[in-house]
Amino acid sequence: MKALIILNGECRNCTYLFNQIKEFDKIICADGGYKHLKKLNIKPDAVLGDFDSTDEPKDIETVRYPVEKDMTDAEIAIEYAISCGAEEIVLTCALGGRVDHEMANIFLLTAYKNVSIAEENCKIMCLDGKTILKNCKDKTVSIIPFMKAKVTLSGFKYPLDGEINTGSTLTLSNIVENDTAIVDVTEGRCILIINHTI
Repeated sequence: MKALIILNGECRNCTYLFNQIKEFDKIICADGGYKHLKKLNIKPDAVLGDFDSTDEPKDIETVRYPVEKDMTDAEIAIEYAISCGAEEIVLTCALGGRVDHEMANIFLLTAYKNVSIAEENCKIMCLDGKTILKNCKDKTVSIIPFMKAKVTLSGFKYPLDGEINTGSTLTLSNIVENDTAIVDVTEGRCILIINHTI
């Protein structure tokens, strides 16, 4: 099962969100993310959180959590999706707004497998091992290490076979030149950002 989690970040394009929803088996709103669907007159399968950012809906399955808790609404939604049997989870409306929440949403990708972020202007994934990128020719791609990482890049304007240190900007703003590109992280873990509009 493929689940989409709509968060309370920026929703730049309601048409993009509307079209994105069609690709998923289960739609979950994390607290304020419900406001984005209300604008589209679409009911999600569930809304959960502490409801400090939106009113609790009356005609939709809800899961309420206390305001004082040890996880963000985003992480609660991921755990809920996993408990429902989701094998792939995509977060959207995860960027924009508060910087701490934006960073935390990106860091969640390192804590859970098969979780990514998809926005109108980018896709973000956590990588370890080999990843094949298709249909990305001419797109700008950035790789950010969470720790010292050994990375091999092929099919890019700037190929690489070596180490990237934490904090290095060596692998920002690379460009995919081939129809198929490969990112192989043999040690460590990295965040991959595929920019759609840059």
